[in-house]
Amino acid sequence: MIHHQGCQVCRHCGDTTYTNEVAERLEAIVASLRRTLAEIAVVDYESRPTA
Repeated sequence: MIHHQGCQVCRHCGDTTYTNEVAERLEAIVASLRRTLAEIAVVDYESRPTA
């Protein structure tokens, strides 16, 4: 679970989209978490360093 990430939600269908910059940063966060032993992690997007 990643809190405070920037996203856009469609008013018609509810789909969530991310800018390329946010998507790349989310991918980097997930990759770094995969290297840990935790099965569940709660991350504050704003406090994570950029890649």
